[in-house]
Parts: sequence; C-alpha cells; structure tokens
Amino acid sequence: MGKLWDIASGQELHTIWHAGTISSVTFSPDGKTLATGSYDGTVRLWDVETGQLISIPPGPASEVFDIAFLPSGRMLVAGYRDGTVATLDIRIDLGRHLPGQQNARTHSVAASPDGGTLAAGFGNGLIKLWDVVTRDELRSFPAPGPVFSLAFSPDSSILASGGMGEKVMLWDPASGQMIRSLERKGCCVWAVTFSSDGHTLAALGDYCCAVNLWNVDNGQVMYTLKGPNVSLIYGIAYSQDGKMVAAGDDEGTVWLWDIK
Repeated sequence: MGKLWDIASGQELHTIWHAGTISSVTFSPDGKTLATGSYDGTVRLWDVETGQLISIPPGPASEVFDIAFLPSGRMLVAGYRDGTVATLDIRIDLGRHLPGQQNARTHSVAASPDGGTLAAGFGNGLIKLWDVVTRDELRSFPAPGPVFSLAFSPDSSILASGGMGEKVMLWDPASGQMIRSLERKGCCVWAVTFSSDGHTLAALGDYCCAVNLWNVDNGQVMYTLKGPNVSLIYGIAYSQDGKMVAAGDDEGTVWLWDIK
C-alpha cells in the first residue's frame, strides 16, 4: 500500500495498492503520473490527480527493486531481483531487456537528466552504464560493495552511489573514475539524491536514523538531519525548489525537514 499527500496541508489524497511490498516510487517529469514498483513483480502507473490505475506495463516475472523515469517521461527503467534491467515503454506496453548481471540482484537504477545514459547497480558491487538510444553498454566499474542506490547530478556529470559500507561514492560517468568518497556513520547507504541545483547531495542509511547533506564541490558535511531513534529511514527525496527534504521510515511515517 502507498499513499499520496498534499505537502502544504498534510492531507492524504489517494491510496494505491500492490499485492506485495512497494519497493520504489517515482513521479514522471511532468508530475502527472506516479510509477510504483513492487515485490509482487509489477510496475504500475497511476494518475496523480485521480489516484486511478492507468496501466501495468509488462516486464520480467521477478521482484521489482527500483524504477526511474527517463527524462522524456515516455519510458521507465526498472531493476529486478533476478539481475534483469528492463526499459518499459509506457505508451505501447512494449519493453526491452538490457544485459544485466547474472546471479546478482539489480538493486538500483537511474537515468541521466540529459537523456543519454542508463545506470544500474548490482548486488555483486558492479555498476553498469548503457547508451539510452542504442542500448549498448558504455562501461562498467566496481564499487566497494553491493550497490543499493544510484543518482545522477542534474547536469549528468556525476553519478553518486551508496551501498554496503560507510561511504557514498561520486563517479565520473564518462570515464568510470571515482571523483571522491563521502564518509558517514552506519553499515550501509540505502538512498542518495541530489538537490535540483546539483550542489548538495543527501544520503541516508540504517542504524543512525539520520540524513546527511554534503557540499558536492568540497565533500564537506553541511547538515545532519535527525529522525526518530526508533525507526530506520529507507527513502529520501528533495523538493523541486530545494527547500525541503522528505524521508520515509520503516514504520510508515514520512518526515519533512525545512533546510532553508
């Protein structure tokens, strides 16, 4: 089960349903469609205004771990438990599979804002990049451990990854070279995301119940946002204007911080 809220009033707008745990949610670039991925093996598209189900694009018969819209809003990329990476055309119910990673779960996927590159992070610590148009693999490179989260900077020049360990890694997607690592407390990083201006990176992990915000240019910690000590925080997002950070915990609560 998932819910949509009005941020200004805190009022619940809609409830959405899957047969299993909802593992990932993302809005289309125009904000009119919500996509959800679930352990029930489906990706579902919802009308944001009405809360009604639009369609269920066909995909692999495996648990969905992560989803992301391409900048055009016409396609989704999805990562699956069985190591598959798939692009789903939401207009014509047609999907294409990319050569993922056998015997390794696809924990995270991301699409570059310039529309040129798809990225996937796997349980064996590998990060793979593909060309959006040709679907050719561009390069692959190893992270320090299993990759649980990926995010491109708004200008597509940096790829951030989080996973097992206390570091958030910043990569140059054009070369696969590491730019720098960002240190934090905890044994893994569940989610990473950039602010809309690309100057700040937010990351969260388990057991520390906190969100760290870094200055991307110098790697310094700017803020540490504390959550409830009784909950583990798993998901994070910036508001479009960069003034708020939202995070969800394992007890079904969404937390909002004003960072301006």
